[in-house]
Amino acid sequence: MLLYMLRGVPMWAGLLLGCAVDVVHPKHVVPADTDSAAADTAVPTDSGSGDTSETTQEPEDTGPTDSGRPDTGDPPPDCAPPVVLAGSHQVLASEAWWTALLETLGCRGGEIGGGDVLEVGILTEAMPPDATIHAGLQAALEEAGFTSVRWFVASTPEEVATAADAIGELDAALLVPISAGDAYDAWNDTPLEEALYALSTERGGGIGGLGEGAMLLAGISLAGGQDYLSTHVMIDGHTTELDDASDGGSALHDDFLGLVPGAIVDVQMTGLGRLVRLAGAMARYTDETPDAEVWGIGLDAQSGLILQDGVGTVVGPGTVSVIHTTPESILGRGHWSPLTWTSLALDRLTAGWRLDVATGLVDTSHPPADAEAIDWTIEPPAVMAIDWQISGHLPEEEDRFGVMVTRSSSTFETTTGTAEVTLPGLIGMLDADFYEMQAVNHEALYRALHDHLGHTGVLVTYQGRLEHHADSEGRLRLTWNTPVPSRDDPEMLLERWEPSHVVVDTSEVSWRSLGVSASAHSSAIHPAGLIGLKLHLLAGSDSDGWIYDLTTRTPVRP
Repeated sequence: MLLYMLRGVPMWAGLLLGCAVDVVHPKHVVPADTDSAAADTAVPTDSGSGDTSETTQEPEDTGPTDSGRPDTGDPPPDCAPPVVLAGSHQVLASEAWWTALLETLGCRGGEIGGGDVLEVGILTEAMPPDATIHAGLQAALEEAGFTSVRWFVASTPEEVATAADAIGELDAALLVPISAGDAYDAWNDTPLEEALYALSTERGGGIGGLGEGAMLLAGISLAGGQDYLSTHVMIDGHTTELDDASDGGSALHDDFLGLVPGAIVDVQMTGLGRLVRLAGAMARYTDETPDAEVWGIGLDAQSGLILQDGVGTVVGPGTVSVIHTTPESILGRGHWSPLTWTSLALDRLTAGWRLDVATGLVDTSHPPADAEAIDWTIEPPAVMAIDWQISGHLPEEEDRFGVMVTRSSSTFETTTGTAEVTLPGLIGMLDADFYEMQAVNHEALYRALHDHLGHTGVLVTYQGRLEHHADSEGRLRLTWNTPVPSRDDPEMLLERWEPSHVVVDTSEVSWRSLGVSASAHSSAIHPAGLIGLKLHLLAGSDSDGWIYDLTTRTPVRP
């Protein structure tokens, strides 16, 4: 057990606060909290966030929300037991919203640990290589009112036992692992797991995860210990990068703390282009556990969610993405073929949006003050009978989209496509997964869709190609470029690595909003919130993949 008194300021990250309410954990049974069933959260019927039939109840006379729950109009209690999940372990102590998150983490004060000292324990399986992580976290915790910060390196059984004993004396705990996989291996099925669970669910103390620690607190933890990327499932839906490095099984574990039931949490969502990575993890769990419900939470490095008393509230300057399956979703997950998954519901939330912790469905009855309801009919642009083609490895061909987007770390502008032949209604990013631009590409696409509702957005990989033929009006073919020159060695040609194209449809968006601050990835872009997006991961039309109908906004078999 090590005690560190830290100082200084590094970069920030995002946070997600949560409460374990009505959780039945594989290892622990929690008494039902009848108060949580009346949480002030509405399940919208128009958000495009999946099937709401399971949560529909007979409305009560007290004024039901869309979910049929009594709606008092009041927020959750100030000090309902909190759980904190953060998109990164690096913090800026001077950020007011970050300070507020940590104040919520410790809101129970001495009534949990006893005495007047507000104590928090920070748990890791290995010391982080960057000392500024310690300094920034220490400064932020002190600013939030913690008077004692204790750091525990818990890797060996002896260290784990020492940390477990100490947790019983603390008011709050933060998980800040270097590797979620290594921490899971060290902490699962140990007294430390039991102590953390009891702190949150029995004693009502604050518990949280920063960075990969957030992934550990999900109902299904993505903790395989491998460098799993979006591109892995774009190539192979059964990628071995989704295996557990230690035992060869699945990287998805539903037997740890499980404080966000049914969810898989991923972090640094926009910055590392992890949209398909999160969907790929959901796909494996859905495929292998077909009777279980699963949804995805993607935290930007500068955003979070406060989950208390069954209600989740987005905070911070970035966004939180929420992914659900729908009754129309069709999953294709073959060996050595790209992941395909149609008709997923995607909500991208800016600060102030709230959701139901049990289901992840967005509460549109309590929107942020600056959110705008889309109460007009979104008319998709007409598609013309033209021959049109665009190649993923040639970004200069973006002028062939109906709307083209100029973007960089300091610029953002949307204009009408300038090519001789353009395809109306389409906004796209070419070479979208290139690591130097993927953060700006993702941020800019959603910002452009916010401004051009009714359009369809596409993220096209380096070897992807889009085609439209005059004799198949409205049918967008998703094919590939091969061979194409390697970025690293132009003389080397890349053979066919069939991509998964990402298609984002705005035709059912019911609300939109903008972040109050500029994006961390471009000073010219305010992150966009969009409620009711449809997400399709589509492979090449020339194999067993799909064609996207721009007129009906539906994927169809070729």
